[in-house]
Amino acid sequence: MPQRLDQAKQSAIISWIETALSLEAVWDKQNLPSPALPYVSCNIIAGPQLDGTPQRNYKTTDTFTHLFRKIFTLSVQAHAITNHLALLSTLINSMVLPTHRATLKDAGLAIYNDTDISPVDISELLDTGFEKRGSIDVTMAYAEEVDDVTGEINTTGVKGEAGSKFENIDTIIG
Repeated sequence: MPQRLDQAKQSAIISWIETALSLEAVWDKQNLPSPALPYVSCNIIAGPQLDGTPQRNYKTTDTFTHLFRKIFTLSVQAHAITNHLALLSTLINSMVLPTHRATLKDAGLAIYNDTDISPVDISELLDTGFEKRGSIDVTMAYAEEVDDVTGEINTTGVKGEAGSKFENIDTIIG
């Protein structure tokens, strides 16, 4: 899977899912064998992308710090023989519990749409069997600071001798 988030954020997402469900969670498309059922897979299906207008503050006289709010959509799928939708309902419940959100918060992540998520049954025929699978999409957010050296002219001045010709005058830009 292409890494779209830093390792701390990716680890926090896996930890949140595994803690909430007491199941193994993996990133989708890792070119590894699937774990034994039941398990959960996740994949970032959109983003991260900028959400809203960045907040801009002076850091130093010629540097701005831009605070970006980034959002992304995490697809979470429960793979099980039974109770695949119930597993996702338990994960949805964990989104509002402070003890489960703490893992995400410590990594700088927040769940953006915790009130309008419901599991969808996407069970399918695999090989010679039928795999029960459910899916939810969770929008998550985080802040990212980016410094930008503007190269602004902060001070100007003129150096030279009074009464001298213009060719003897230097402009000082700082």
